[in-house]
Amino acid sequence: MNTAQLLALDRIVLVLVAALWLGAGVGTVMAGRDRHTRLIALGLTLAALAATGLRVGLAVALSRSGWWFAADKLVLALPLVGVPALVAAVAALPRLFRPSPSPATAAPTLTAGYGALGGVVAALTVSHPVPPVLSGVLVALVAVGATITWRLLGAASRTGDAKTGDGTVARGRWSTTAGIAVLCAALVWAGLSAWSSRIPATLDLGAHHRGTDIQPATATSAVTDLRGPATGAKVRRFTLTAKPATVTLASGRRVEAWTFDGTVPGPTIRVRQGELVEVRLRNAMPDIGVTLHWHGYDVPVGEDGVAGVTQDAVKPGGEFVYRFLAEDPGSYWYHSHDLSDPAVRMGLYGMLVVDPAAKGASTSPTAASPGFPSGASDTSGGPAGSGSSTGTGAKVSDHTVSTHVLGGIQTVAVDDEGPVDGLARLRVTPGTPVRLRVTATDNVRRTLGLSGTPYRIAAVDGRDLSRPGEIGDRRVQLAAGGRYDLTFTMPAAPVLLSVDGRSDLGLLVTPGSGTAPAPAAGPLLDIATYDSDDHAKPGGSGRPDRFDRFDREVTWILDRGLAMLDGIPTLAHTVNGEVWPRITTPVLREGELVKITVANRSGDVHPIHPHGHHVRVLSRNGVPATGELWMDTFDVGPGEVWEVALRADNPGIWMSHCHDLGHAALGMTFHFAYEGVTTPYDAGHASGNNPE
Repeated sequence: MNTAQLLALDRIVLVLVAALWLGAGVGTVMAGRDRHTRLIALGLTLAALAATGLRVGLAVALSRSGWWFAADKLVLALPLVGVPALVAAVAALPRLFRPSPSPATAAPTLTAGYGALGGVVAALTVSHPVPPVLSGVLVALVAVGATITWRLLGAASRTGDAKTGDGTVARGRWSTTAGIAVLCAALVWAGLSAWSSRIPATLDLGAHHRGTDIQPATATSAVTDLRGPATGAKVRRFTLTAKPATVTLASGRRVEAWTFDGTVPGPTIRVRQGELVEVRLRNAMPDIGVTLHWHGYDVPVGEDGVAGVTQDAVKPGGEFVYRFLAEDPGSYWYHSHDLSDPAVRMGLYGMLVVDPAAKGASTSPTAASPGFPSGASDTSGGPAGSGSSTGTGAKVSDHTVSTHVLGGIQTVAVDDEGPVDGLARLRVTPGTPVRLRVTATDNVRRTLGLSGTPYRIAAVDGRDLSRPGEIGDRRVQLAAGGRYDLTFTMPAAPVLLSVDGRSDLGLLVTPGSGTAPAPAAGPLLDIATYDSDDHAKPGGSGRPDRFDRFDREVTWILDRGLAMLDGIPTLAHTVNGEVWPRITTPVLREGELVKITVANRSGDVHPIHPHGHHVRVLSRNGVPATGELWMDTFDVGPGEVWEVALRADNPGIWMSHCHDLGHAALGMTFHFAYEGVTTPYDAGHASGNNPE
């Protein structure tokens, strides 16, 4: 069994253990009534012991995948149930083989049940690292419950003993008083936790040096100083206006949306390497702020577009100008990062493509058949992110493809055409090189399949792979927020890009006639081991980094459980047992090479997106990655452990979060910062900034 399966089984056994011990305890209390009840109690006790043993085995197995998967179980949950279970096995179980056991026989069995219930509570509230205060509260509650039970059942067993009656009453009152005191203390602690978790009116997300092992630098820079250049050799100017609009899907259905320039996706921003990009954002929304975050493009921090960290949200009627140099060819996208979950879901996003610098020749668009989207092409230096030309002089049919659920309807959009709630279509001449820049803009990953011809994944998250191999019927999973550049040569028959295995959703590329092939149904490709090792190949990163020595190591443990989020008990998504904004901020020095380990204890998929940086994937579940895989959004599935390397070469205060933006809004938002970098902006209820 893999780690995810072990975690899922442990959750089932956890509840089973609690039910069996409590059932056995109740049965043991009534075992003196008749033989049938006693045998039921005996059977439940034996089953509870077996289930407890199974959970111990599961915890040991999980510890082999990483201590963070088993620490709460081995340190807290299992001792709570295991110690009284051993007492029950030694003291209570033999008496169930004899007629008419006394009610006191059930005390250790019921205590094991309380401990098992404590384990259920721990599973909902305790992550890694194990918090000592909460652990102490759970142990105290179980201990008080056990004490009261022992005294009450002991009194019931001695009902006829008049000599001990008064003492029993006194001890019972003492136990009750102690129980009430512990319960009140637990309630006070919970209330204080809720109060302290409230997000203040203004929240300085730049106060990241507190509680770290790095002292603030004497020289500081504000994020407002770390902006893009004001001038460049060639400036490309764009204006985007955020406004509500009614979008008509290909089927004729109409959806109310939040848009850039009245379209979903917003207009594609397509530039050449070396150009200075200037984008003026205007807000014509009636009642929400907006920003522009350049997802995957490693802009200076002052251009990152995170409300409350790198700028104030652009209020209705306001505007903000972003400038950055287009240095890195590839496929990217942009979206609002104020109330980002509803903003992106409602349509505030668009595509960004940086084509390689021209090599002495101008470009012309790829010819398109009437009635089909044209798409942009690059004939001078190869398609964006390819790192080379086709070698034959052939024009490349180069297109952006985005998947998005708009108004509850799953859609696909090609280039700047409107969203299609079905199969979008392209017409391409056989023999033409094709590049599809596929972006998953939803909160969930998408499974892509390409049928009708072999293909390659030429680039991941805007970065070329070293030596991508040819793929047949295999499917690929694209993380929420991630991008794959799929390349192939157009055959004489149609090619189907299917989404989530559906024959009626995706993109049909056709030479003009023919029947669509069936969706790809092959096994899933492991993107971490897809690329081949060939660091000398042109288009590789060319970095001299060694990935066996690190200046700093950071661990992020992802989980889900009950936590106080802005004063409200919430089934939240946590990092290292905390929720935003209480997650500890790693503080880096410029130039450091940082190893980041991300382990997912939860049952959810978490696409982790560090802003302003790509990370080099080192391993997934202990298996080393091949080739040069650089990603800005990597999908950490249940039970998975990813190791990645980050080069601290872009100073700033950087948001880092789960790009299932619903998870980010429920706590899984954090950031890492550089020594000496500050921000004049605030989040918080009175700030008007809502980064997630």
